[in-house]
Amino acid sequence: MKRSVALSILAAFAAAEAAAQPLGRVFFSPAQRAQIVAGRQAASADAGSSPVVAAPTTARLSGIVRSSDGARLAWLDGRPVADGATHAGFVVRIGDSSVRLIGEGRELRLRAGETLDLASGERRSVAVIATEQLR
Repeated sequence: MKRSVALSILAAFAAAEAAAQPLGRVFFSPAQRAQIVAGRQAASADAGSSPVVAAPTTARLSGIVRSSDGARLAWLDGRPVADGATHAGFVVRIGDSSVRLIGEGRELRLRAGETLDLASGERRSVAVIATEQLR
């Protein structure tokens, strides 16, 4: 019993001695650690700047919603877009059954369920796209 008490006291003193000495960087050399810190600082600096997002090349109209007060909302590319807002560089004008995209000196019309190639103006319906995917 006296022996286990003595070992416990000795272990406590050894732990206190070890705690008094800082370990420093255990897994990396100072040069490796400096490289890691520099990489983190560069990443945080890049996170502060806004990323460059490429403009979409197509627009897909899922539907048009009209509220009780007459305001219209179009679902373009899975996002709600209000009348008069811009989408992919075009001003959006929402009608009863279609959306007009106005910009770049031209006007493109899009109906619900269609996908529009913004460069060529070619429209494709959901039925055509589904048929092509089945092939």
